[in-house]
Amino acid sequence: MKNKGLHLAVVIAALYAMFAGFASSILLEETTLPDSRQILVSGQAVSTGGAGLPALAQKLANDSSSVIVKQIRDLHDTKIRNLYIATGNENLPQSHWITEGYPRFSQGIQTNIYPVEDLQGKDPRGRYFIFGSDGAEDKVMEEFERVGFSVEEIPVSSSLGLGILLQGTLSSPTLVTMLLIVVLSGTSAIAQIKRYSVERLHGASKKDVLIHELKDLFKRAIPQVAALSCVGTFWLHSYNGLNQFVPLAQRVSIIFAIALGLAIAIHATVATLLWDTSILHGLKGRLGFRVAVPVAYLIRVPGILIAVSLVASAFGALQTTQEAAVAKAELNAAGDASAIVFEGEPRRKKWIVWLSSQVPG
Repeated sequence: MKNKGLHLAVVIAALYAMFAGFASSILLEETTLPDSRQILVSGQAVSTGGAGLPALAQKLANDSSSVIVKQIRDLHDTKIRNLYIATGNENLPQSHWITEGYPRFSQGIQTNIYPVEDLQGKDPRGRYFIFGSDGAEDKVMEEFERVGFSVEEIPVSSSLGLGILLQGTLSSPTLVTMLLIVVLSGTSAIAQIKRYSVERLHGASKKDVLIHELKDLFKRAIPQVAALSCVGTFWLHSYNGLNQFVPLAQRVSIIFAIALGLAIAIHATVATLLWDTSILHGLKGRLGFRVAVPVAYLIRVPGILIAVSLVASAFGALQTTQEAAVAKAELNAAGDASAIVFEGEPRRKKWIVWLSSQVPG
Protein backbone atom coordinates (compact mmCIF):
# COMPACT_ATOMS: atom_id res chain seq x y z
CA MET A 1 0.00 0.00 0.00
CA LYS A 2 1.38 3.41 -0.93
CA ASN A 3 2.11 5.74 1.96
CA LYS A 4 0.65 8.93 0.52
CA GLY A 5 0.91 10.99 3.70
CA LEU A 6 4.65 10.50 4.13
CA HIS A 7 5.18 11.01 0.41
CA LEU A 8 3.31 14.32 0.55
CA ALA A 9 5.36 15.36 3.58
CA VAL A 10 8.58 14.77 1.62
CA VAL A 11 7.34 16.81 -1.34
CA ILE A 12 6.34 19.65 1.00
CA ALA A 13 9.79 19.43 2.60
CA ALA A 14 11.41 19.82 -0.83
CA LEU A 15 9.21 22.80 -1.76
CA TYR A 16 9.88 24.47 1.58
CA ALA A 17 13.64 23.90 1.27
CA MET A 18 13.65 25.63 -2.11
CA PHE A 19 11.56 28.53 -0.82
CA ALA A 20 13.53 28.93 2.42
CA GLY A 21 16.88 28.64 0.66
CA PHE A 22 15.91 31.31 -1.85
CA ALA A 23 14.36 33.66 0.74
CA SER A 24 17.30 33.36 3.15
CA SER A 25 19.72 34.01 0.27
CA ILE A 26 17.81 37.17 -0.57
CA LEU A 27 17.98 38.37 3.05
CA LEU A 28 21.69 37.56 3.30
CA GLU A 29 22.38 39.34 0.03
CA GLU A 30 20.67 42.51 1.23
CA THR A 31 22.31 42.62 4.68
CA THR A 32 25.88 41.39 4.25
CA LEU A 33 28.47 39.87 1.95
CA PRO A 34 28.50 36.09 2.44
CA ASP A 35 31.69 34.37 3.66
CA SER A 36 33.21 37.63 4.90
CA ARG A 37 34.39 38.93 8.25
CA GLN A 38 33.17 42.39 9.15
CA ILE A 39 34.71 45.23 11.12
CA LEU A 40 33.42 48.68 11.97
CA VAL A 41 35.99 51.49 11.96
CA SER A 42 35.08 54.54 14.01
CA GLY A 43 36.63 57.31 16.06
CA GLN A 44 37.85 60.81 15.30
CA ALA A 45 38.97 61.59 11.76
CA VAL A 46 42.74 61.12 11.64
CA SER A 47 45.43 61.42 9.01
CA THR A 48 46.21 58.30 6.98
CA GLY A 49 49.83 59.23 6.43
CA GLY A 50 49.18 61.72 3.63
CA ALA A 51 48.64 59.01 1.06
CA GLY A 52 44.90 58.82 1.67
CA LEU A 53 42.53 55.96 2.17
CA PRO A 54 43.27 54.13 -1.12
CA ALA A 55 46.92 53.60 -0.19
CA LEU A 56 46.01 52.54 3.33
CA ALA A 57 43.40 50.03 2.18
CA GLN A 58 45.74 48.58 -0.46
CA LYS A 59 48.57 48.27 2.07
CA LEU A 60 46.25 46.44 4.48
CA ALA A 61 45.15 44.07 1.74
CA ASN A 62 48.74 43.32 0.68
CA ASP A 63 50.02 42.82 4.22
CA SER A 64 47.17 40.46 5.14
CA SER A 65 46.95 38.68 1.73
CA SER A 66 43.25 39.39 1.68
CA VAL A 67 40.58 41.24 -0.25
CA ILE A 68 39.23 44.25 1.64
CA VAL A 69 35.89 45.73 0.64
CA LYS A 70 34.65 49.03 1.99
CA GLN A 71 30.91 49.55 1.77
CA ILE A 72 29.36 52.97 1.31
CA ARG A 73 25.57 53.07 1.12
CA ASP A 74 23.84 55.44 -1.26
CA LEU A 75 22.13 58.09 0.86
CA HIS A 76 19.51 58.75 -1.80
CA ASP A 77 18.55 55.12 -2.41
CA THR A 78 18.93 52.44 0.24
CA LYS A 79 18.69 49.76 -2.46
CA ILE A 80 22.05 50.86 -3.87
CA ARG A 81 25.35 50.02 -2.22
CA ASN A 82 28.81 50.94 -3.43
CA LEU A 83 31.71 48.55 -2.82
CA TYR A 84 35.34 49.65 -3.09
CA ILE A 85 37.77 46.75 -3.47
CA ALA A 86 41.42 46.50 -2.46
CA THR A 87 42.94 43.25 -3.70
CA GLY A 88 45.88 41.60 -1.97
CA ASN A 89 45.22 38.03 -3.04
CA GLU A 90 44.43 37.30 -6.67
CA ASN A 91 43.44 33.72 -5.82
CA LEU A 92 40.28 34.84 -4.02
CA PRO A 93 37.15 35.06 -6.20
CA GLN A 94 36.29 38.45 -4.72
CA SER A 95 39.40 39.90 -6.35
CA HIS A 96 37.74 39.44 -9.77
CA TRP A 97 34.68 41.50 -8.93
CA ILE A 98 36.32 44.60 -10.41
CA THR A 99 36.66 43.05 -13.87
CA GLU A 100 33.78 40.57 -13.86
CA GLY A 101 31.25 42.47 -11.74
CA TYR A 102 29.54 41.46 -8.54
CA PRO A 103 27.60 38.16 -8.85
CA ARG A 104 24.49 39.51 -7.23
CA PHE A 105 21.81 37.08 -6.19
CA SER A 106 18.95 39.43 -5.36
CA GLN A 107 17.47 41.64 -8.02
CA GLY A 108 16.11 43.91 -5.30
CA ILE A 109 19.45 45.56 -4.53
CA GLN A 110 22.00 47.15 -6.85
CA THR A 111 25.69 46.64 -6.06
CA ASN A 112 28.21 48.93 -7.74
CA ILE A 113 31.87 47.88 -7.79
CA TYR A 114 34.72 50.42 -7.77
CA PRO A 115 38.51 50.07 -7.55
CA VAL A 116 40.25 51.11 -4.35
CA GLU A 117 41.61 54.26 -6.04
CA ASP A 118 38.09 55.73 -6.06
CA LEU A 119 38.22 55.92 -2.27
CA GLN A 120 40.37 59.04 -2.55
CA GLY A 121 38.84 61.71 -0.33
CA LYS A 122 36.40 59.29 1.34
CA ASP A 123 36.06 58.99 5.10
CA PRO A 124 38.06 55.94 6.31
CA ARG A 125 35.44 55.26 8.95
CA GLY A 126 32.65 52.82 8.25
CA ARG A 127 32.05 49.14 7.53
CA TYR A 128 34.64 46.87 5.95
CA PHE A 129 34.31 43.29 4.70
CA ILE A 130 37.43 41.14 4.78
CA PHE A 131 37.94 38.01 2.68
CA GLY A 132 40.91 35.79 3.33
CA SER A 133 42.57 33.62 5.96
CA ASP A 134 41.54 33.60 9.60
CA GLY A 135 44.41 35.89 10.57
CA ALA A 136 43.65 38.55 7.95
CA GLU A 137 41.01 40.23 10.07
CA ASP A 138 43.35 40.65 13.05
CA LYS A 139 46.06 42.23 10.90
CA VAL A 140 43.63 44.72 9.40
CA MET A 141 42.23 45.65 12.81
CA GLU A 142 45.72 46.15 14.27
CA GLU A 143 46.75 48.45 11.45
CA PHE A 144 43.61 50.61 11.73
CA GLU A 145 44.17 50.89 15.48
CA ARG A 146 47.83 51.78 14.91
CA VAL A 147 46.90 54.81 12.82
CA GLY A 148 44.45 56.00 15.47
CA PHE A 149 41.05 54.54 14.72
CA SER A 150 38.76 52.53 16.97
CA VAL A 151 37.91 49.16 15.47
CA GLU A 152 35.06 46.86 16.45
CA GLU A 153 34.62 43.35 15.15
CA ILE A 154 31.06 42.65 14.02
CA PRO A 155 30.27 39.08 15.07
CA VAL A 156 28.49 36.83 12.62
CA SER A 157 25.07 36.31 14.14
CA SER A 158 23.27 33.01 13.98
CA SER A 159 20.50 34.92 12.24
CA LEU A 160 22.80 35.20 9.23
CA GLY A 161 23.02 31.41 8.93
CA LEU A 162 20.26 28.85 9.02
CA GLY A 163 19.10 30.55 12.22
CA ILE A 164 17.53 33.16 9.95
CA LEU A 165 14.72 30.67 9.36
CA LEU A 166 13.74 30.85 13.02
CA GLN A 167 13.64 34.63 13.26
CA GLY A 168 11.88 37.50 11.58
CA THR A 169 9.72 37.08 8.52
CA LEU A 170 10.70 33.43 7.89
CA SER A 171 9.88 32.15 11.37
CA SER A 172 6.14 31.71 10.78
CA PRO A 173 6.46 29.80 7.47
CA THR A 174 9.11 27.60 9.05
CA LEU A 175 6.98 26.78 12.07
CA VAL A 176 3.84 26.08 10.05
CA THR A 177 5.71 23.90 7.53
CA MET A 178 7.47 21.84 10.17
CA LEU A 179 4.24 21.29 12.09
CA LEU A 180 2.50 20.30 8.86
CA ILE A 181 5.25 17.78 8.15
CA VAL A 182 4.82 16.37 11.66
CA VAL A 183 1.06 15.98 11.20
CA LEU A 184 1.33 14.38 7.75
CA SER A 185 4.10 12.01 8.79
CA GLY A 186 2.26 10.92 11.93
CA THR A 187 -1.11 10.41 10.26
CA SER A 188 0.58 8.48 7.45
CA ALA A 189 1.75 5.92 10.01
CA ILE A 190 -1.71 5.72 11.60
CA ALA A 191 -3.22 5.02 8.18
CA GLN A 192 -0.99 1.95 7.93
CA ILE A 193 -2.13 0.33 11.20
CA LYS A 194 -4.07 -2.47 9.45
CA ARG A 195 -1.14 -3.26 7.19
CA TYR A 196 1.21 -3.34 10.18
CA SER A 197 -1.05 -5.92 11.84
CA VAL A 198 -1.10 -8.05 8.70
CA GLU A 199 2.69 -7.85 8.46
CA ARG A 200 2.97 -8.98 12.07
CA LEU A 201 0.69 -11.93 11.35
CA HIS A 202 3.11 -12.97 8.59
CA GLY A 203 6.05 -12.73 10.98
CA ALA A 204 7.64 -9.54 9.60
CA SER A 205 9.79 -7.52 11.95
CA LYS A 206 9.30 -3.83 12.63
CA LYS A 207 12.72 -3.01 11.21
CA ASP A 208 12.02 -4.78 7.92
CA VAL A 209 8.68 -3.05 7.51
CA LEU A 210 10.14 0.42 8.11
CA ILE A 211 13.04 -0.21 5.75
CA HIS A 212 10.60 -1.37 3.07
CA GLU A 213 8.53 1.80 3.57
CA LEU A 214 11.60 4.01 3.19
CA LYS A 215 12.71 2.23 0.03
CA ASP A 216 9.25 2.66 -1.46
CA LEU A 217 9.22 6.31 -0.38
CA PHE A 218 12.55 7.14 -1.99
CA LYS A 219 11.64 5.22 -5.14
CA ARG A 220 8.58 7.40 -5.69
CA ALA A 221 9.78 10.70 -4.20
CA ILE A 222 13.26 11.02 -5.74
CA PRO A 223 11.99 11.59 -9.33
CA GLN A 224 9.56 14.25 -8.12
CA VAL A 225 12.17 16.02 -5.99
CA ALA A 226 14.57 15.90 -8.96
CA ALA A 227 11.90 17.40 -11.22
CA LEU A 228 11.27 20.21 -8.71
CA SER A 229 15.01 20.86 -8.54
CA CYS A 230 15.25 21.14 -12.33
CA VAL A 231 12.33 23.54 -12.48
CA GLY A 232 13.81 25.63 -9.66
CA THR A 233 17.22 25.73 -11.34
CA PHE A 234 15.71 26.80 -14.67
CA TRP A 235 13.74 29.58 -12.96
CA LEU A 236 16.82 30.72 -11.02
CA HIS A 237 18.78 30.91 -14.28
CA SER A 238 16.19 33.29 -15.69
CA TYR A 239 16.18 35.29 -12.43
CA ASN A 240 19.88 35.91 -11.86
CA GLY A 241 21.88 33.74 -14.21
CA LEU A 242 22.61 31.18 -11.45
CA ASN A 243 24.77 33.62 -9.50
CA GLN A 244 25.81 32.21 -6.10
CA PHE A 245 24.22 28.90 -7.07
CA VAL A 246 26.61 26.70 -5.08
CA PRO A 247 25.93 28.28 -1.64
CA LEU A 248 22.22 28.31 -2.45
CA ALA A 249 22.29 24.62 -3.36
CA GLN A 250 24.14 23.83 -0.13
CA ARG A 251 21.61 25.79 1.90
CA VAL A 252 18.65 24.12 0.19
CA SER A 253 20.18 20.67 0.66
CA ILE A 254 20.73 21.21 4.39
CA ILE A 255 17.19 22.51 4.92
CA PHE A 256 15.72 19.61 2.94
CA ALA A 257 17.81 17.08 4.88
CA ILE A 258 16.54 18.52 8.19
CA ALA A 259 12.90 18.51 7.05
CA LEU A 260 13.23 15.01 5.57
CA GLY A 261 14.84 13.73 8.76
CA LEU A 262 11.98 15.20 10.79
CA ALA A 263 9.37 13.51 8.57
CA ILE A 264 11.06 10.11 8.77
CA ALA A 265 11.66 10.40 12.51
CA ILE A 266 8.02 11.24 13.28
CA HIS A 267 6.74 8.49 11.01
CA ALA A 268 9.07 5.92 12.56
CA THR A 269 8.14 7.05 16.09
CA VAL A 270 4.40 6.74 15.49
CA ALA A 271 4.90 3.41 13.68
CA THR A 272 6.88 2.11 16.65
CA LEU A 273 4.06 3.09 19.00
CA LEU A 274 1.49 1.44 16.73
CA TRP A 275 3.54 -1.74 16.55
CA ASP A 276 2.66 -2.42 20.20
CA THR A 277 -1.08 -2.36 19.43
CA SER A 278 -2.75 -5.73 19.69
CA ILE A 279 -3.13 -7.44 16.31
CA LEU A 280 -6.89 -7.75 16.80
CA HIS A 281 -7.31 -4.02 17.42
CA GLY A 282 -4.98 -3.25 14.55
CA LEU A 283 -6.95 -5.36 12.08
CA LYS A 284 -10.06 -3.44 13.08
CA GLY A 285 -8.22 -0.12 12.65
CA ARG A 286 -8.52 0.80 16.34
CA LEU A 287 -5.91 2.11 18.71
CA GLY A 288 -5.55 0.88 22.25
CA PHE A 289 -5.63 3.43 25.03
CA ARG A 290 -1.94 2.99 25.79
CA VAL A 291 -1.09 3.86 22.19
CA ALA A 292 -3.81 6.41 21.50
CA VAL A 293 -2.65 8.90 24.16
CA PRO A 294 0.96 9.43 22.98
CA VAL A 295 -0.14 9.36 19.33
CA ALA A 296 -2.69 12.06 20.07
CA TYR A 297 0.04 14.27 21.51
CA LEU A 298 2.21 13.71 18.45
CA ILE A 299 -0.55 14.49 15.97
CA ARG A 300 -3.22 16.70 17.50
CA VAL A 301 -0.98 19.13 19.37
CA PRO A 302 0.96 20.10 16.20
CA GLY A 303 -2.37 20.46 14.40
CA ILE A 304 -3.59 22.92 17.03
CA LEU A 305 -0.29 24.79 16.85
CA ILE A 306 -0.64 25.11 13.08
CA ALA A 307 -4.04 26.75 13.50
CA VAL A 308 -2.75 29.11 16.19
CA SER A 309 0.30 30.00 14.07
CA LEU A 310 -1.84 30.79 11.04
CA VAL A 311 -4.12 33.05 13.09
CA ALA A 312 -1.13 34.79 14.71
CA SER A 313 0.48 35.29 11.29
CA ALA A 314 -2.73 36.79 9.93
CA PHE A 315 -2.96 39.27 12.81
CA GLY A 316 0.73 40.07 12.43
CA ALA A 317 0.34 40.75 8.72
CA LEU A 318 -2.69 42.96 9.42
CA GLN A 319 -0.79 44.95 12.03
CA THR A 320 2.18 45.38 9.69
CA THR A 321 -0.13 46.63 6.94
CA GLN A 322 -1.74 49.15 9.29
CA GLU A 323 1.66 50.39 10.51
CA ALA A 324 2.84 50.76 6.92
CA ALA A 325 -0.29 52.76 6.06
CA VAL A 326 0.25 55.07 9.04
CA ALA A 327 3.90 55.53 8.17
CA LYS A 328 3.01 56.35 4.57
CA ALA A 329 0.45 58.93 5.71
CA GLU A 330 3.01 60.54 8.00
CA LEU A 331 5.56 60.68 5.20
CA ASN A 332 3.00 62.27 2.88
CA ALA A 333 2.14 64.86 5.54
CA ALA A 334 5.84 65.63 6.00
CA GLY A 335 6.53 65.80 2.28
CA ASP A 336 6.37 69.60 1.91
CA ALA A 337 8.58 70.06 4.96
CA SER A 338 11.17 67.73 3.43
CA ALA A 339 11.01 69.69 0.20
CA ILE A 340 11.85 72.88 2.08
CA VAL A 341 15.07 71.35 3.36
CA PHE A 342 16.26 69.63 0.19
CA GLU A 343 15.02 71.92 -2.60
CA GLY A 344 16.58 75.11 -1.34
CA GLU A 345 15.78 78.81 -1.14
CA PRO A 346 13.16 79.23 -3.94
CA ARG A 347 11.00 76.50 -2.46
CA ARG A 348 11.29 78.06 0.97
CA LYS A 349 10.07 81.43 -0.31
CA LYS A 350 7.05 79.84 -1.97
CA TRP A 351 6.23 78.06 1.30
CA ILE A 352 6.44 81.33 3.26
CA VAL A 353 4.17 83.07 0.74
CA TRP A 354 1.64 80.24 1.03
CA LEU A 355 1.70 80.43 4.83
CA SER A 356 1.16 84.17 4.71
CA SER A 357 -1.89 83.69 2.52
CA GLN A 358 -3.40 81.44 5.17
CA VAL A 359 -3.20 84.09 7.93
CA PRO A 360 -6.46 86.08 8.33
CA GLY A 361 -6.19 89.80 7.61
